[in-house]
Amino acid sequence: MEYFSGHHLPRSSLRGLGIDWSVHLTDRLTFILGYGYGVDAPRGNSFGGHELNVALEWEFLPPTPH
Repeated sequence: MEYFSGHHLPRSSLRGLGIDWSVHLTDRLTFILGYGYGVDAPRGNSFGGHELNVALEWEFLPPTPH
């Protein structure tokens, strides 16, 4: 990864981990809830950053029958 001039991270890696949970509410609507943790995210004098995300996915076209 390259940064703008004068910007850098104190560590060379950008490790993280996370998990998503998804539920099909209908054939065309899906609810997604996720959590992530950035192991190498700089935070003041330490490292680690939490993230929570929520999404609703709507499929415009109906599913094709099998």
